[in-house]
Amino acid sequence: MIAFGAMMPHQLDSYNRKEYGLHGCLSRIAVPAILLTVVMLLFGDVLFASHPPVLSSKGMDLSSLFLHLRTFAFHELKQGNLALWNPYCFSGIPCLGGLQAAQLYPLNLIFMLPSIAHAVNWSIVIHVFLMGLNMYIWGRYRGIHVMAAFVAALCAMFGGSFFLHLIPGSLPNLCTMVWAPLVFLSIDGWFDHRSGRWVTLGVFAVAMQILAGHPQYLFYTGVAALLYSALQFTACKHRITAVIGMPLIYVGAVIVGAVQLFPGFEFAHESARSGGISYGFAASFSFPPENLITFLVPGIFGDLHNLPYWGRWFLWEMCPFFGITGFFLFLYGTIYGRRTVKRFSATMAVILMILALGGYTPLFRLLYEWLPGFDIFRGNSKFIFQASLFMAMLAGIGFDRLLDADDVSPYVKASVLAGAFAFALAGLFVYGDGLMGEGKHSVRMIMEGIYRSGESYLPGHLYAAPDFIRAASKAAVIAVSAASAVCIVLWLLLFGISKRRGVVWGIVVVLAGELIWFAAANRPTFPLEYARPPALEHFLAARSGDYRILDADSPNLGMSIGVSNLWGYDTPLKRYAEFMAFTQGSAIEGANEYTPITRYHPLYGMLRCQYVIAYRGNERVIGKPGNDMPRLVLVGRYAVVPDGNGILEELVKPDFDPYRTVILERRPVIQPYSGSVRGSVKIVDESTDYMVIEADTADASVLLITDPHSDGWRARALEGSVQKEYELMRANYTLRGIPLTAGRHRIMVEYKPWGYEIGRWVSVFGLSVWIVLWGWGIVRGYRSSKRERTGGFGGT
Repeated sequence: MIAFGAMMPHQLDSYNRKEYGLHGCLSRIAVPAILLTVVMLLFGDVLFASHPPVLSSKGMDLSSLFLHLRTFAFHELKQGNLALWNPYCFSGIPCLGGLQAAQLYPLNLIFMLPSIAHAVNWSIVIHVFLMGLNMYIWGRYRGIHVMAAFVAALCAMFGGSFFLHLIPGSLPNLCTMVWAPLVFLSIDGWFDHRSGRWVTLGVFAVAMQILAGHPQYLFYTGVAALLYSALQFTACKHRITAVIGMPLIYVGAVIVGAVQLFPGFEFAHESARSGGISYGFAASFSFPPENLITFLVPGIFGDLHNLPYWGRWFLWEMCPFFGITGFFLFLYGTIYGRRTVKRFSATMAVILMILALGGYTPLFRLLYEWLPGFDIFRGNSKFIFQASLFMAMLAGIGFDRLLDADDVSPYVKASVLAGAFAFALAGLFVYGDGLMGEGKHSVRMIMEGIYRSGESYLPGHLYAAPDFIRAASKAAVIAVSAASAVCIVLWLLLFGISKRRGVVWGIVVVLAGELIWFAAANRPTFPLEYARPPALEHFLAARSGDYRILDADSPNLGMSIGVSNLWGYDTPLKRYAEFMAFTQGSAIEGANEYTPITRYHPLYGMLRCQYVIAYRGNERVIGKPGNDMPRLVLVGRYAVVPDGNGILEELVKPDFDPYRTVILERRPVIQPYSGSVRGSVKIVDESTDYMVIEADTADASVLLITDPHSDGWRARALEGSVQKEYELMRANYTLRGIPLTAGRHRIMVEYKPWGYEIGRWVSVFGLSVWIVLWGWGIVRGYRSSKRERTGGFGGT
């Protein structure tokens, strides 16, 4: 895929200097091999077991969404069907356009494996390795020592801003994030050489982000790339040609990824997020200022394992720890690193950290009001990831400088020793104040402030529980004491460098120890049976039929077992979310997937709801309301109500009968017969994206399809149909209706969003051009390498 061994560092003077120690015996692939070995040792137990547990914590994104979504999407792909529509979540939503199924992401072919547990685990492990590999490639291009690039790779792959996403099991996040180093590498290469080979690398990296399925990390990486390009532009001599680099990269990537991106744009216009989100929602999940301490002390607010996380928002997006040693090397690289190697890395880290603070700064209001994109996503804390990449690079640069140093400044040593004393004093203070004083002062005050902010997901009663406060104080003492111990070890190593040069390698050992310990402590697993309860699965499997269930606690389970659920944990269609919010007595404005579903409503019969599954403690209770409609109904009467609120009011009137009347938003071309309809209707063939319907009617009517309406659905006549054209309309606020004349009908109802129809051909064209340019770049790179005897990044 990428010939990472052929670098282009001859323009950097640091590359040709003497390198110490292991460089003589390390080949270009030795460090990637070491990274792979470390990853395999860390995850071997879940990769090679016959029935492995699944990586991530139970009850989070993987067990509640991604495991089921990937099961459904790739089961269909094994059958030769690229599912554009997912009929099992929210009664039906776009699948490819929803992005997170990521069926076209090349590395997701691993989900073709028969074992979903193995597929998930291998996918995660591969991407952890790729994070380190891509960071190593970027570091080597910058011209730093092999082991310095290894340091940068360790900080990136095992740092909290990336690795902690294993806790929720956010597969699209992990898959999208790993390509960011190559995006920044392509920008470096373009501004250095203005060669098309770097554009093809950038197109590849961004296209992989598009296909990986997390638009927010794609967007935030794009913002970071724009800022980085702007900074590079200020120091560039050939500005006229340099300015076109980033537009070429992103336009090219959009063309290659159009088959994924265009359906996503189309769905975005009718999803619950269409029209933007409120400022309060967008500002949520910003990086809390107090969490800056987690750069050094990751467990100070709890760690989810020994103590529940009691800080604001979610730990995996609020803890950017990459080792105390890594943070020291970052500061050392920032201060002492060569300017030609640093390349605005410190500036980028600061800017991105400010963006990560989001709603805690006045800047975010301006971004929300004036810059497109900031009003459709929440969680600006995700900028901490891009910031961490530049900090990891500076950590590598810092170690690179240490390799050249005969001694370390006494001020540096004194600062590290002062840090050790500061952590020790903080531990003593918390011990005396929190444990001996029963948490009546500092720890409790911090807890009370976090609780009052309303930005914590910890049960409120724990913030006032003396036992929990004491446990939190004890955990904080242990965390800062460990930080103090690492600082002392680091100080001893720095002190020993002047005595013996080989001591410098001890810093790598300490860093690796810190980060591997951190990774091992944050690598939870759960049994597959947790996500797929056998008793419920067997109950539903024994009851065949075209029905739906309402299970708000396990809303996505149906994707794994082939049963549609009224609710889900993903992004619903806007009209459908409003309909469900209305039935729950909630405001329909801003309705989304977070609307609480707490009761059954009679209108759910119109959605074919046959079973309602609820939970009383650990006991599962299954009810059967008994008023579920069939999938297809011929209705003789209609009413036109153009106003959405008016339709909802009509639906709940006591005299409304969905078998007799359908509510449309405009008058149909064919006027139904106002009475009982004589006729029959059935489905003769179907898949996820289409159904073939045969109907015989003695009277004009409206065919009501009790599936959610979406603009991508079309109806067309098949041979032998009395009608030449069919009009598919929105019916009963969120369903589908097709007016029929009297006679025999054969109708193809299919989901064919224009985004997919156009996007696939755009992608075929773009990919063909990219392959040609990629091959041309290999040939040119090989010839250039042979001629100049310096190497080139020809593999791109």
